Amino acid sequence: MLDQAEIHRKVVSDEVEERRGAVEQLEYDFVDLPDKEQAWGDLYRLTKDKDRHIQRFAASAIGSAFSLVPDNHKDRAWHDLHRLIQNESSDVRSGVASKVGSTFSSIPDGYKDQAWEDLIQLTQNEDSVVRRFAASAVGSAFSSIPDSCRDQAWKVLHRLTQDENRYVRQFAASAVGSASSSIPDSCRDQAWQDLHMLIRDENIEVRKGAASAIGSAFSSLPDGCKDQAWQDLILLIRDENGDMRRHVAVELGSDFISVTDDYKDRAWQDLIWLMQGKDRDIQWLAVSAVKSAFSSIPDGYKSRAWQDLIQ
Repeated sequence: MLDQAEIHRKVVSDEVEERRGAVEQLEYDFVDLPDKEQAWGDLYRLTKDKDRHIQRFAASAIGSAFSLVPDNHKDRAWHDLHRLIQNESSDVRSGVASKVGSTFSSIPDGYKDQAWEDLIQLTQNEDSVVRRFAASAVGSAFSSIPDSCRDQAWKVLHRLTQDENRYVRQFAASAVGSASSSIPDSCRDQAWQDLHMLIRDENIEVRKGAASAIGSAFSSLPDGCKDQAWQDLILLIRDENGDMRRHVAVELGSDFISVTDDYKDRAWQDLIWLMQGKDRDIQWLAVSAVKSAFSSIPDGYKSRAWQDLIQ
């Protein structure tokens, strides 16, 4: 049974390790703690800790715990969260940014406009760590952002895909994938163009983020863009980086079902070509993709596909 008094003792302890342990317990056991008001107060206290790591972890835990705060305490919890977003410590801001996206839907409607303004502020922060987490938060929160803010939200993501910092671009690419089903129709072509550009980024992590985003967004892409998206994934499965190739193989199999019908024959030939190549690593990955795609393979190719897999 959880001993909340003992957790509180650790919160006010002079020992750094005890306070770190308290943050972990408060985050992971928040749902089971009987006095949630005290637990919230303890977390907020730890966001002011002299240890910067504790500050960040406590701010992150605040974000995780927000949805579990009883409704009669939500107003106070929101004002605390709002103050943390404005905090002078970049560790606190990055901790909050890492969770505010998943928390967004739990923010009372009367505060959502302010929450969105706070999130925009985080995406403009001079600290690239804060910006990268804010980019991810925009993607997670996109479907919960007020409709009147959706066009602006897309413009924020578009800006972040061109950020000078590679990690911000990586997180922004993944965010486009997360938000894909909620991006306004008028912005979908631009969203695709951004992913198409990021697929060719010089940084491997950015390319991986873009590949994942294409996988997440594939079924939501305009039909006129799906064929090019497939070719981009084919390009990446031949990437010189083995991690990149493995990453893309998963996307190829799951995305095959969404390839336009008039392009399925060509897409299937691409998988066969990869499976018959000389690079054994790519062969193995292509086989994995074919297994995932098998139920969607055109009937005329199923027998051939089975024979190729046996071979």
